[in-house]
Amino acid sequence: MTQDRSAQLRCLARGLTLGCGVCGRRRGLFRRGLVMVERCPRCSLTFERTEGHYIGAIGINTILSFTALFFGLIAFVAATYPDTPAGAWVFALLPVLALVPLLLYPVSKTLWTSIDLLMRPLEPGEVLPESEWH
Repeated sequence: MTQDRSAQLRCLARGLTLGCGVCGRRRGLFRRGLVMVERCPRCSLTFERTEGHYIGAIGINTILSFTALFFGLIAFVAATYPDTPAGAWVFALLPVLALVPLLLYPVSKTLWTSIDLLMRPLEPGEVLPESEWH
């Protein structure tokens, strides 16, 4: 099944905004902040489509976290140049080191599910028919 470019972009946008890549549902996908429900409450998509599915989400989270750390380090060096204190950047960027991975974790899970949907399109019966969505 071939998807047009707008459908692919819509799927990715849904993932970036904490939504289901299939139906766009945002509410009710996470319990207690970081725990994702097993299935979408609207279309019944199983979010962990294969064993080890979320390894990709962890990879996305790691890449985004290191990117934030890199830009934080660049900003720290630029702000303290030419007398940049060696080692002080660790303490200055501790909030980035601690918070960014936690804040991006839900986004990385929904984004990875959307990417997975683009790489491995839905199979028949994997979601409820659109007429049955709540």
